[in-house]
Amino acid sequence: MFKKIKMAIFISCISASSYAYVINADLSIENKTNTPFIMTMQQPNGQDAVTLNIPAHATIPFSTSNGDNSGWLYQTTVSPFKLIGAEDNKVHAQGRIAFYVGASTWNRYSFMDGISSSDGFTIDPFYSCKNGSDYTTFKNKLIIDNNGNNASQLTEFPRVVTCQGLKSSVLSNHNQLYYPTCFDGEKPPLFWRYFDGEICKRSRYGRHSHEECYLVFGYTNGTDDYAVEHTEDPVALRAALDRRVGNRYCETWS
Repeated sequence: MFKKIKMAIFISCISASSYAYVINADLSIENKTNTPFIMTMQQPNGQDAVTLNIPAHATIPFSTSNGDNSGWLYQTTVSPFKLIGAEDNKVHAQGRIAFYVGASTWNRYSFMDGISSSDGFTIDPFYSCKNGSDYTTFKNKLIIDNNGNNASQLTEFPRVVTCQGLKSSVLSNHNQLYYPTCFDGEKPPLFWRYFDGEICKRSRYGRHSHEECYLVFGYTNGTDDYAVEHTEDPVALRAALDRRVGNRYCETWS
């Protein structure tokens, strides 16, 4: 009986350690300019480097993955890429596709991170910060809309991989309406101000309790409610809404 238990534990350990946390992603590169480009990409975990020709006014699909057969959770890998002008041989943009394995087999992410471009070069990414399952193939897209005429002024990649879900936002109707736009390209939702007043929180220290009250604005989309700083300054209010509402709705994380 003891030998059977030891054998079962051994088999279980082999199965867990040999599990492959592969994350698949489809990348689409759309070139709206009159200029052809070349994309070079380094892939993780020993996979071959990739070179793609991106003709003018063409859309090129490419499938990739993190190639992770380690079986380890909480792993981050990246595929850095560069967009090089086929005619001038200059690097006009760079970025990376990020892959992240979370706490379980159904906790997986793939998105774009660290994108920068030369002055005058317009590159528009589409991706999602949302969690995917074991069977998700993540959709990523790059749109080249203006090739610019300047030399490369690219920035170094960030040390930490983060998923910036919030792309932009609009505050309108005398600060009453807030529209966050996510990088996934979905239609911006509407959040409206439903509360203007004071909220109080009571905290206890040993035998003593203390109550603190704050003036806040409340915004809602009819399902989720958020409290933000009480200010009518549009710049400060929009920044607060981006932090408290837009980033949470678009699932920004690091």
